[in-house]
Amino acid sequence: MQIKDKRVIVTGAASNVGLAFSRELLRNGALMIVMIDIKQWIGEQAVESLNNEFGRKRTVFLCCDVTNNFEFDTKLKEAISILGGLDILINNSGIINETDFSKTIDVNVTSVIRGTLLGIQQMRKDSGGKGGIIVNISSIAGLRAVSQLPVYSATKHAVVSFSRSFAQPYHYERTNVKVIVLCPGLTDIPQDVSQDISNVNSLQNDRHQRVESVAHGLIYVIRCAQNGSVWISEDGKPVFEVQLPDTLPQKTEITQTKAALRHCSEHELCARQALITVLCHTTVPTTLFLKVRRRHERLISAPHNLQITAKNKEKIKKPSLRIVRRRSSASERAKEIEAINCIVSGKNVLITGGAAGLGYAFLNHFLKHGAKKIIILDVDAETGKRIELGVEKSCGEKKVHFIHTDVSNHKHVTEAFEEASTLLGNIDIVINNAGVLDERRWEKEISVNIGGMVSTAMLAVQYMSRDTDGHGGILVNVSQHVDIRNTAQLPVYTATKHAVIGLSQSLSDPYHYEKTGVTVITLCPGLTETALTVDSPNKLLSRVMKADFVKNLEQFPIQTPYIVAQGLMTILRIGESGSIWVIESGKAPYEVYVPNPRTLRRHYKNNFSHVDTKVAGGRAIREVCDSTRTGLMSCA
Repeated sequence: MQIKDKRVIVTGAASNVGLAFSRELLRNGALMIVMIDIKQWIGEQAVESLNNEFGRKRTVFLCCDVTNNFEFDTKLKEAISILGGLDILINNSGIINETDFSKTIDVNVTSVIRGTLLGIQQMRKDSGGKGGIIVNISSIAGLRAVSQLPVYSATKHAVVSFSRSFAQPYHYERTNVKVIVLCPGLTDIPQDVSQDISNVNSLQNDRHQRVESVAHGLIYVIRCAQNGSVWISEDGKPVFEVQLPDTLPQKTEITQTKAALRHCSEHELCARQALITVLCHTTVPTTLFLKVRRRHERLISAPHNLQITAKNKEKIKKPSLRIVRRRSSASERAKEIEAINCIVSGKNVLITGGAAGLGYAFLNHFLKHGAKKIIILDVDAETGKRIELGVEKSCGEKKVHFIHTDVSNHKHVTEAFEEASTLLGNIDIVINNAGVLDERRWEKEISVNIGGMVSTAMLAVQYMSRDTDGHGGILVNVSQHVDIRNTAQLPVYTATKHAVIGLSQSLSDPYHYEKTGVTVITLCPGLTETALTVDSPNKLLSRVMKADFVKNLEQFPIQTPYIVAQGLMTILRIGESGSIWVIESGKAPYEVYVPNPRTLRRHYKNNFSHVDTKVAGGRAIREVCDSTRTGLMSCA
């Protein structure tokens, strides 16, 4: 889309990247921009400066708190009225606040979704609009979680997934509105970010880029990007597109071997063991093994490297190199059950959403494998009490305790953990399972599926952490296995479940594990027969979606909660911290992984961009160029 004479709304526009976006859009011919931000004085100064530079009434400022739903709706409609229409919407509102995570979720996720829905409503072709473009600003943390910023990473993962779902042909063919994601790397850290966040290692080690570099990337994306594409802007270099997989790729024996070797390459003993493991326990291509052999020739040549005894053979079998296969014999299955019992038996377990569906199946399997005591948290008080009494009658003792809890209320969850700690003494395993599906009330989806997940995860780590008198433990965050191509009718639900992956990947980082001793695992069930799934066709954004959704749903095999719970027991036995496991179609669990986004860069033919620096008005101006005569970067 050409920018000249287009009407634009930019949220989070008063300073930093948002202000740079507004200036660059005006420089490229935007007719008028409405800038929305909560910082009134700074916003008014920015508007005055831009109008002095580009002409009167080219920009208008509206003060708005995007976390106030009614106010945000009103201001967006007012902005559209001022502009006389809308062509481009830049959803740029965002904050970093790991302490007040409810506010972070409201700003980074809820406001972006609200802005997108209203923008599509105003621009959609099938309602009399001309189409347009929406650019949702995520972050590199939305593609690769940052260990010290779990909440921020979760929210930015949600933005990426929501945008990709709403960019599916199902919507675009009706609306003619492109939805694109821009993921900037680190820019200058805002002054209002707390000192402990600004000093984290991951931020200090990254190279900062000027906000103008990100703004140049935005211009290119608006002009040239395809609908649904995801772009990275980092290190002050030209933006580039990444081709994210439609579903998380499966971890194979070879990819696990490569990962293990990369991880161990700096440590001689680990590398030695990894090499022996490759030799004895895996089947890898000859070229890969020869490459490894050349790299570590001195390790292989050491005589003691090949002295594999029964004692050290167990040490060599690293969990990261194991593959889950179907058990073919009764004896092997008996051994697996015994191993599961060793992990679960005598342990205290807490399950959120434990009164029905997957949570209830998890409860039964923990009882079956000898859990000492189980706490279930659920909003359904009647069912929860009935389960508590039923288990007491069948077992002859009070093994299950029910605590009525709304996980979307952080105070409720905090009180529930305090009560659980009193009842259990210590918590060993937490299954973070509570979730809802209701696109009609999508704010509730966000508060339960993201807010509730974050509350439970943070409290679980706090109560199990070794540095707070805990004994370590296991936290399982329940997400969902989806193919992004099939998520058009469930964009918000999909976003909330992708946020869980970002949260888990951040909390499972060695940075946390070394302090807490808490293993964090992500479970992604496929289509499962629960009340949530059965009622989902009645919980969509629009009634017209129902027929298409049901038709799409019927194409996929469905599994029972029993299968998922059975698979979870296996995962508890073999899963490493940070691992992501899928259980679908009633099959055995298998591990998937989040690929490094920088390895997914899309390459184009005849596109040799560079950055040209010119001096104009006494200052250096950096311009993204290629070999064409126009001096502008050519479109893909």
